[in-house]
Amino acid sequence: MLINKKFNKYFSNNIRWLVNGALSDPLKKMLDSVDTEEKCEVIRNRYFKKILKYVNNQETFYIKRYIVRNRLESVKSLFSSSKASREWDQSHRLLNKHLLTAEPVAVGEKRRFGMLKDCYIISKEIPNCLSGRKLLANIQQPSTDYGLSKKNTLLRNIISYVNTMHNYGIFHGELHADNILIDTGNLTLFYLLDLGCAKHRRNLPLSWRIKDISRLLYSLKGICTDAEITELIGCYEAFVFPLHIDSSKNLPSSRFSQGNQPLIYKNKEVFSKAVFSKIYRIKRKLWYGRARRCFRDNNVFKVASHDHYTINMRNEWDIKTLIGLINEHILSLKEGRDNILKV
Repeated sequence: MLINKKFNKYFSNNIRWLVNGALSDPLKKMLDSVDTEEKCEVIRNRYFKKILKYVNNQETFYIKRYIVRNRLESVKSLFSSSKASREWDQSHRLLNKHLLTAEPVAVGEKRRFGMLKDCYIISKEIPNCLSGRKLLANIQQPSTDYGLSKKNTLLRNIISYVNTMHNYGIFHGELHADNILIDTGNLTLFYLLDLGCAKHRRNLPLSWRIKDISRLLYSLKGICTDAEITELIGCYEAFVFPLHIDSSKNLPSSRFSQGNQPLIYKNKEVFSKAVFSKIYRIKRKLWYGRARRCFRDNNVFKVASHDHYTINMRNEWDIKTLIGLINEHILSLKEGRDNILKV
């Protein structure tokens, strides 16, 4: 964790706080109320992450609470920093590079015998901003005065910002349209959020760039068409690759490398294919993760095995009847029966 002479320490309700700046009385009152969530509005409540909103006079703060998942994670915390501490460090590094993010106010950890139980990070609200997803959705509303050109300009500005972030050696790790806030009064002013998985490298590997841009584009699939996403991939490629022609092979080559082997792309389609492939893998991974979570948490489903099949099915279904229907369907497809409807 970054320790600076302008940071102050505070202890309250078994939580050790590191505060950015002076410890005022209103700030102490907020820190004292975090554990009990007094005067806090719950904005989001997930399994291991809760976001609270705290309003004090004219100032608004957001409190993120990360809950340790299990005992193994608690033991690991003896040898590594908490997610809140990592987000605190990355926020200050980002601000030092003159890139904008929510101003971190305080970070806190609750430990027992050195093992982490809960951790917190408090940030100031960013006024007059909307997430990239919400702003793009608003632009597409027929009631607004924005047109298609405004949407395209905003998308290109987002891609340009991501390229700038990558050029500074910043890998976000969880980049999507909701993690980028945009000033509604200045559509070229961006704020980056949720930096707990961010990493810094002097030269960012190309595979990390592809992972970040793929996650971002996947989050835009409900707002942008495939043609627009393809155009955005080309836009990012033009920013990233100041290509020069290899005269010996007449192929464009890149300044990025993995190990000692230079990365050579024959054309834009190759790079686009790599990004689309990553988008598909992200979609598949997220879908299966949600499906497994649904089957695990919902007691009306069960997992049954028969021959070489493993099927997620309802409790009241018969596995042999279901296998018979699947085999009959496969046979119908092979025979090309006329009563098969393909969609």
